[in-house]
Amino acid sequence: MGESTGLGKAIAPEIKDRYKILYSSTSFSGELADPAANPYSFVPGPTYSDMFGVLLKYIAAEKTQSQSGLLLQRH
Repeated sequence: MGESTGLGKAIAPEIKDRYKILYSSTSFSGELADPAANPYSFVPGPTYSDMFGVLLKYIAAEKTQSQSGLLLQRH
């Protein structure tokens, strides 16, 4: 069990190529959830992208007069 997306991404290659054991963390990264790239990583819920998609569908279905905005932070 790992603690973050950073840790999960850092050790995923070694888990895949060397240890071949199930690994999970507190991350909901789509990259870690990709079974082709990370067959031993278990993401215990919807990915961040999935969560955002649900939010956008909810906003679209509400049909209110309110306005919505999006703040994007790039690293």
